Amino acid sequence: MTLILSLHNSAEWREVIENGQVKTVENIESLSHKNETQLIRQPIVLPEIELLLNNRSQVFICYDSIENTLADQLSSGTRIDEAVNELSSFYNSLLSLRKSFRKKIKLINLTQFQVIDDKGLEVLRELGWEIQNNFSATRSSIYDALAHQCIYQDSNLKNIASSLEANTTKVTELEANLDIDELLDRVKSDEARITTLEKEKLSLINDKKSLEVALCDSNSNHQKALDEIKEIYNDQLQVLNVELADNVKIYDLLRLELKNCESLLSNSNTHLAISLEKGCEQRRELKRQTEKYLEAVAKNQVLSDKYLQLEAERKLLQMHLNESIISVSETAKSLRNQREKNVQLKNEYVESRASEHKCHLQIKQLESSLSSLRNKQLKETKKLNRENNKLSNKVKVLNIELLSRAGRVHNLEYELNNIKHSSTWKLSAPVRSFSKKLKREDPKWALMKQNIGLLYTSELFDSEWYLATYPDIKASGSDPAEHYLMHGASEGRLPSASFDGDWYLQRYPDVAETGMNPLIHFIKYGIEEGRSSSPKLLESKSKR
Repeated sequence: MTLILSLHNSAEWREVIENGQVKTVENIESLSHKNETQLIRQPIVLPEIELLLNNRSQVFICYDSIENTLADQLSSGTRIDEAVNELSSFYNSLLSLRKSFRKKIKLINLTQFQVIDDKGLEVLRELGWEIQNNFSATRSSIYDALAHQCIYQDSNLKNIASSLEANTTKVTELEANLDIDELLDRVKSDEARITTLEKEKLSLINDKKSLEVALCDSNSNHQKALDEIKEIYNDQLQVLNVELADNVKIYDLLRLELKNCESLLSNSNTHLAISLEKGCEQRRELKRQTEKYLEAVAKNQVLSDKYLQLEAERKLLQMHLNESIISVSETAKSLRNQREKNVQLKNEYVESRASEHKCHLQIKQLESSLSSLRNKQLKETKKLNRENNKLSNKVKVLNIELLSRAGRVHNLEYELNNIKHSSTWKLSAPVRSFSKKLKREDPKWALMKQNIGLLYTSELFDSEWYLATYPDIKASGSDPAEHYLMHGASEGRLPSASFDGDWYLQRYPDVAETGMNPLIHFIKYGIEEGRSSSPKLLESKSKR
């Protein structure tokens, strides 16, 4: 049973769901136990995948690339160090899961679907996943460029991306998908937007100046109106004061006349009546003057109310002006911040372009060195094949010579037996025993010389490697082959990186019982008997 799931709820995963031609379920609980390919819509967390691996023969884990995930987090406002730490932990966990279940899990990068071709669709069909090629173009933004730069500069994240790419199933070849022209267009549009905002700022400043001029005019008009009202009020007040002074004078005169009338009252009634009439007329006149004075006071009250109303309007205009000034200052501050961000993004973009150019140069250099190494490898391979053919022919000749020498040995043994049973051999026995005592050590030394020659003619004994690995032997000035035969093998030293004597004796106990040097036994007998010289060679044999 094949299971298809995703770790991210991205736009690429939703397109995969729309173009897929397999059975789709909403979540883990909706999975059926039939032997068929199923796709889970909702994203899955890593701990849930381990539970799904028990009853599934194969699981396709679709993931967003590190570049896209990092770009999304940067665009959402996440700090770069926090995003890098989070992504490192997440993708390390994914690689650990893949390492634990490498036979069941196949990792697929969702970015591959944006550039997939018919060959890639055929690869998915062979894996059991039927899908259509109706995917949209790759995305490109300034955050994608920033994410690429962050991964290039962070060695840990770069190593994780390389490991993830090595463990991902190759559906199609991914190339650099950043559209630099589009990024430039976006930067230009941002610059145009900044220009527009600056124009709006200038218009707001002009509006502010016009409002200040209008406010100054309003204040001057208001001051003029107040001055006029004060002048009118002062004029009317002076008139009223003059009239009041006249009335006071008239009142004083009336009092004098009243006194005169009172003095003359006793003298003449006629004269009294005339005086009384004059007094009434003067009183009526005084009443009219009093009414005029009250009207002037009422007019003064109306003018005071009008002055308070104009003062309230002036305060309201001053408040609106203060709000406009605050709004203009906030707009100018946001414009300065936006301009600083755009300058920073522009510098980062220039740096990313420079690093990208350096990467292209390094890639070209690596490609040229790779081609030269490949040519050198082909030459070395041909040379090794020729040497191998020569050695094979030499082995055949040596085998033929060995067979002929074996026949000669058999004939010599037959002749030796005849000689031993002869009377001459029996008579010369004392002489032979004496000669054996004189040459008791010679056969061992002859065997030692023969074994030293075998070691120096074998590829499994590397004298330079032996001396470099064990500097104490080099310092003693001993012959490396002689030292290995006499002491090195018993001390557990290796004759080369291709042969392990201790492992050979543990692997073949019958050789250990003979007490023979492991490498000499392998050269003389082990090769023909099909024995292995190291655990790596044994593992490669078992695989074949």
